Order: sequence, then structure tokens, then C-alpha cells
Amino acid sequence: MVRRNLRWSYSIIIMIVVVCCTMFDAHSEQLFGVNLSGAEWGNRYPGTFGTDYTYPTASELDYYKSKGLTLIRLPFLWERVQSTLYGNLNSVEIGRIQSVVSAAASRGMYVVLDAHNYGRYGLGTFGDVTSHGNVIGSSAVPASAFADFWTKMASTFKGNAGVFGYDLSNEPHDMNGLWAEDAQAAINGIRSVDAESNIIIEGDGWSGAQYWASNNPSFPLNDPYNHVVYEAHLYFDSNSSGNYSQSYDAQGAYPTIGVDRVMPFIQWLASHRVGGYVGEYGVPHSDARWLTVLDNFLNTLNTNNVFGTYWAGGPWWNWCSDSLAVEPCGGKDAPQMATLAKYPSGGTTPPGGTVVRIDAGSAVSYTDSKGQVWSADTDSVGGATVNRGAITIANTTDPRIYQTEHYGMSSYRVPVANGTYNVNLEFAETYLSAAGQRVFDVAVGGQTLANLDVFAQAGGKNTALVKSFTNIPVSNGVLVITFTPHKQSPEINGIEILGQ
Repeated sequence: MVRRNLRWSYSIIIMIVVVCCTMFDAHSEQLFGVNLSGAEWGNRYPGTFGTDYTYPTASELDYYKSKGLTLIRLPFLWERVQSTLYGNLNSVEIGRIQSVVSAAASRGMYVVLDAHNYGRYGLGTFGDVTSHGNVIGSSAVPASAFADFWTKMASTFKGNAGVFGYDLSNEPHDMNGLWAEDAQAAINGIRSVDAESNIIIEGDGWSGAQYWASNNPSFPLNDPYNHVVYEAHLYFDSNSSGNYSQSYDAQGAYPTIGVDRVMPFIQWLASHRVGGYVGEYGVPHSDARWLTVLDNFLNTLNTNNVFGTYWAGGPWWNWCSDSLAVEPCGGKDAPQMATLAKYPSGGTTPPGGTVVRIDAGSAVSYTDSKGQVWSADTDSVGGATVNRGAITIANTTDPRIYQTEHYGMSSYRVPVANGTYNVNLEFAETYLSAAGQRVFDVAVGGQTLANLDVFAQAGGKNTALVKSFTNIPVSNGVLVITFTPHKQSPEINGIEILGQ
């Protein structure tokens, strides 16, 4: 992702315009919200509170909660919290962060603690804060120092009801291949003192959603407690910078540009069965067509159980002074707020946010007509696959799911978080031509569907049939689906696992 230029106002403040899945174990509702920018402002590190930087207020929390936006990403600087590597945390600065977290918790809101450091650490005055200091993992800033900082932060904030998770570093970039090792060191340090909190990992390459997989080939990382969330950022202008320096038409924008750009990230999440979060996205209010882009994008996040925080609000700017900002101005909401408020926090997501969709028999992932991502075939035991091509399938708006199948397997063993699930199994008889030719049993978590004849129950060949199993308990981290043949081999076309 090409980094957006920074807008500076040196006289008083420095304005930095930066603005599915599984394993959100700390929360059971879909969360949307906003970045509250301010504590990362300034080009002097550490700088002076009230002059170089500030923190959001309780009244701001009240405003965003009134819009249903209850997830707050709180950018701050590592250097202000720990001004000497391996040193003690600054108790005054920690107190300021804790005040925000406590105020959020009392309102039923959650805070992402975002070290807004671009994969770097340095003290002094900088012309470009995105490349200040030294890269984490270098001899000047060892990975062990990064781990030390986050171990101390986790010791301070573990168990806090207002903390959604630890966002290790904002938009690491040009990390010389060091970032995965750095992040793993921080995970290990945090887990030595805190087994429960979400650890949020951004990606190298400015955490860009479009190029997530290629920029981060060593992901996913190892967390013994499976509470890691991967965070991408995404803007919709021509260079993905968030500058929006040209008009909608000159940028080459179109209504679903955000959907197209985020889908590689969502597909990566689905294929690896890990939690996803888009920590920054934003549009200008200069052209109403950008709001359509935002609406389509948010609907895709919502459909795929990916959380999100808009860039940005904060006490030192508003939508009158900055086109992306959503802080109120003159008592009036920003034009973007009506779209953001369509996607409030709330509604239930599965245990740990778990949603698993498997396109059985397929070698590639698939996005269905609702925008939901189905992973390529995985977790089967035995059998073989076949792709029937573009055959017509009745009784469905998504024939693609039924055009591939896995047959002859004894079971699927799908890793999921412990909890209770509903399971939908998708079938279509695409080979045999009469009832009674293929008959088998399917068992899910102790519930058995005996003598399933897909042709007979669907009413013919090439016709979709969905069988549902409810209240399936999982206590050992694996949901098991078993198949027992009576005539011919069992077959399946799709598996959907949804937590209650």
C-alpha cells in the first residue's frame, strides 16, 4: 500500500492522517467503531501532553456509543509509554490510557490499544513520523525490547473488561523480513503473563488488505491460546493511500472497489481460519458516491464477521477541517456518519466469532451471492474430489457450491473453538440418476441422519438439498462429521458451521 502523505500544522499540533471469521473469544457481538486519534499526534517523541498530543474525552465516547459504534481503536506512541527500552512504563501515560479504557468499559465499549509506531521506535523530532527511529528487530531496537514492552503492557491491562486487544504496531512497513519474528516475540511475551486477551497483528507493507498474503508469507503466527486477530487497513483511492487527492472519477473509483480490495484479505482469513479486523478505512465527504463505496464495503465486513474501525474521530479535528474525519462539527454529524450508523455493533457472532464455510471438493475459495467466503476443501479424512463444471443446479442461488463435491470420505474433522454450533450440510446428487442408488448416514456431534438419499429427498438430480443439525456441542476443539455408506459412496458439496 502506498502511504498517504502527512498533513502538518506545526504551529500548534501535527495532524497525522492515518486513519470473519474466527477467534474473537472475548466478545460475542459483532463490533464496529472508530479510531479516536490524538494520542499519537506530534512529531516530537515523546513530546508534551496538551501541546503535541491529547487523548479522547468521555463526551466523545458518549457520542460514538449513541451511533452504535462501540469499538474504539486508541492510537498511542510506544515512546511516550516507555521512553527507555526495557525500562519501566510511564505511570502518568498509563494513567491516561487507563482513564479512556475505564470510561469505555463503564459504557459497555471496548478499546483496541494501538501502538501507532509503524514498526519502529525512536526518540527525537522527526519530519516523517512513519519512518522515525529504527526498525523493530534491528540491533538498535531488538525484538526482545518489543516483547518486553508488550509483556509489561499485558501485565498492566490483562483482565480489563474495556480492552478488546493489543494492537502490536500500526502499519509496519519496509521491515526487511523481520516483522513476523518481531510479532512472534511479542506474542510469546504477552502469553507469559496473559492467556486470554486478543493479540492484534498488523501486516508488513502498511498492513494493506489487497496484498496481505504476498506481504506476509510467514503468517499466521503461533499462539497457543488461539486469540490472535489479524488486522488489515484499506483505503479506496487510486493508490490506496487515503489522500483522496483527486476526484472520484479521476481516482477510477466504482461502487464495489472496497469489496474487491478487501476480498483477498477475507479469503486469506477464511483459508487459515483466523480472526480478522479492518482497523482503518475512510472516505471523503466531497462526493456522495464515496458513501456508496463505504456502504458496500461495510456490508461485506458485516457479512463475513470481520470487525472494523473507521479512520477517524478525535478531539483535535472534525469533519469541517478534514474530509475523512467524522468528529461532529458545529453540532452536526459528518456526512459519513449516516452510513457508519447503518452498521452498529450488536447482533450475535458465533462463539469466538467462529464461522466456517467449506466448499467441499473445490480447490479454490468461493464468494457466494451473499458475499460470504467459502474456503477450499479441507479437513476431510479419505475420499476424492470432483468438479462437474458449470452444470445447472436447481433450488439454489449459489450453484457453484454444488458443482464440486467430495465423495467416499469417512469424515470431516474441523477445528473450531469450544462452544455450541449449528451445522448446515449442502448436498446435490450430480452423478446418479435415480432414487435408491446412493444411500448413507451422516452423523454430527451425536446426531445422526440415517439413510440419506439425496436424489429422493431433493426431488431429482442436480437439485440442492440442505440438512441442518442444531445445538452441536464441541468441547475438544474439533467438530466431527462422519459418513457411513449403505449404497455407493457418501458425498457432500458444502459445510457451514455457525456458532450460537
